[in-house]
Amino acid sequence: AEGQREVISSSLYLLVQDGPRWQRGSARLKANPSRPALPSILLVNVCSLNNKLDYIRLQQATRHEYRYCCIFVFTETWLSDRVPDSAIQLDGLAVFRADRNAALCGKTPGGGLCVYINTEWCKNSFLVSTYCSSLLEFMVVRCRPFYLPREFTTAIVFGVYIPPSVNAKEAFSVLYGTISELQNTHPDGWFIVTGDFNHANPRTVLPKFHQNVNFATRGENTLDVVYTNDDDMIPAYRPLSRRSRPVRKQRTSLGHSTTAPSPRAQQRLYFLRRLRKAPLPPPILTTFYRGTIESILSSCITAWFGNCTISDRKTLQRIVRTAEKIIRVSLPFIMDIHITRCIRKAHSMPTPHTPHTHTHTHTHTHTLL
Repeated sequence: AEGQREVISSSLYLLVQDGPRWQRGSARLKANPSRPALPSILLVNVCSLNNKLDYIRLQQATRHEYRYCCIFVFTETWLSDRVPDSAIQLDGLAVFRADRNAALCGKTPGGGLCVYINTEWCKNSFLVSTYCSSLLEFMVVRCRPFYLPREFTTAIVFGVYIPPSVNAKEAFSVLYGTISELQNTHPDGWFIVTGDFNHANPRTVLPKFHQNVNFATRGENTLDVVYTNDDDMIPAYRPLSRRSRPVRKQRTSLGHSTTAPSPRAQQRLYFLRRLRKAPLPPPILTTFYRGTIESILSSCITAWFGNCTISDRKTLQRIVRTAEKIIRVSLPFIMDIHITRCIRKAHSMPTPHTPHTHTHTHTHTHTLL
């Protein structure tokens, strides 16, 4: 339905690390894939987190992009105080949540934010603040991972959700006040402002922040964004998967070729009836049947008969029965012909004990070492 969001969309952003700065760290990244210099981020509008947890656990167990992802940001979690933290806990991840407060925002259903931090990337993380109103919802998580570039001392993650029908200017005024306060407190901090902004554009209030998502995340619009305060450190974020044009492949199966002999053999039955009216004796009719009809039905029968369906075998046997009624003699079954040909082919195959005769100009003697 229109307006519904998929469970895990293409909003998984992985950092493209290229250039001279990243070349010397490639060995370290291969040894510790969960501890990159700059974190990988999974941003999803889940529309109820409870019924998506099993799917997320499956992706963690089967795909390394999810297993080694550093930061998970989920918007519209639809959680409440009746759901404990233990119910949404994921293995190896520290969970921070900011549920929608109906008394503050005046809305009961929907909303809510949740941020997961990979403990292999950062064990020192804590919730700084949360905010909930009718204009927007956001939460702030501060991280001190095992490794950061020398320019930064800490990483501060903002998870933001702005409803589609609000005054964006007033919402950004509240968000900008919190970001400015934290920037004054942590001037060497690396700020990640990510979330579902819908149709609001934070470029006006965050002119020094760089938008790293340069592709559409929902239809033709970029609603899920990742803003950072130092674009020189980050070349680009890219989607996890790209859609390509479908490739048409042709597959040949022996099963489709089993129906080809049937119409050809049925055409030959016409000439068999004409010879029967001639009239010709049964031995001549039998010889004609074996040369013109049975030869078609049994051509390469050892190769394709095993792939025949029951319906194909009945069709072939029906042709043999029709020929029996015309000639008025008993004819071998298709199955019997197949078995006889297979036995004959098996006997003709050389065995390890079968002597081979070779004629050479010079005779050489070979012994096993």
